[in-house]
Amino acid sequence: MEPPRPERCTDSNTDRTRLDLSVGGQALIEGVMIRSPRLIAIALRTPRGITVETRGYVNLAARRRGLSLPVLRGVVSFFEMLGIGLNALTYSANVAASDGCDTPVKDRVSPAEALLFVVSFVLGVGLFVFLPMAFATLAGLTNHPVAYNLFAGTVRILVFLFYLWAIGKIADVKRVFAYHGAEHKAVAAFESGLDSELTAETARRFSRFHPRCGTSFVFLVVAVAIAFYAMTDSFYAVCAGKWPGLQTRFLLHLACLPVVAGLGYEVLKATGKSRNSRWARYISKPGLWLQRLTTREPDDDQLSVAIAAVCAAVGLPKQTSGPVSRAA
Repeated sequence: MEPPRPERCTDSNTDRTRLDLSVGGQALIEGVMIRSPRLIAIALRTPRGITVETRGYVNLAARRRGLSLPVLRGVVSFFEMLGIGLNALTYSANVAASDGCDTPVKDRVSPAEALLFVVSFVLGVGLFVFLPMAFATLAGLTNHPVAYNLFAGTVRILVFLFYLWAIGKIADVKRVFAYHGAEHKAVAAFESGLDSELTAETARRFSRFHPRCGTSFVFLVVAVAIAFYAMTDSFYAVCAGKWPGLQTRFLLHLACLPVVAGLGYEVLKATGKSRNSRWARYISKPGLWLQRLTTREPDDDQLSVAIAAVCAAVGLPKQTSGPVSRAA
């Protein structure tokens, strides 16, 4: 039997501006979601082949001029991508559950799924926000804002590392992490300017670590939070005449979390634009190290899915040996 031809996308008329597209994505259950300034593409591996769905997309910051201001655009993007990512993940889970059947698959979050998300969010806040602050309070650092937030930030990173290591032992999560690596390789191959073709073979040469990864974003948010929360704690002490207690501190930090996320977004965006500069490489290194826990080397099937998503998201022609369905 003749071996199947590799998945590839081609672009005979090179348009160099496409290499400047802001392309990002997310690993899904047996698939990859890629977002470009114009489209969202979801490519999934099913028993019937690779299925690709594309949806029109224009981010809120581009539609509302006032939302494109620095930091604010990061806050908007954070919540927007949270919603898009949750819908895409729900869609991929339902496709996996349907086992390739022709039954229409929903991507809207059901009430039960929404409740599960809320419970998970509350547990996450408790684990990654409240618990580190409680340890810092027990350590007697309440009146030392820099030491307090440095201690809490260190605990937060350690808890996060343990969490990633623990879930990385689960077989299904390992496959999601492999798709994460495939997403990074496919995006990096596209960004490098592969104009003639993008295949699993060419994408495989690229690193599974990417400086604009969401894992790097989480690390930057933790780092920015140490400095920002030290300032907010000091400002509260000046205004109130006393240092905030644990409960007040928790509510204050939680309320400021969107701002911290916006600041982290700006740092990530700056390092992405100046990725070849020395300072950007230093800032990116911790996040890249962290990706050793959140990515795995993908196989060619997983790379083919990621390539299908990239090609669909940026509007490149797609050639494939397997059945591909598209939904507008």
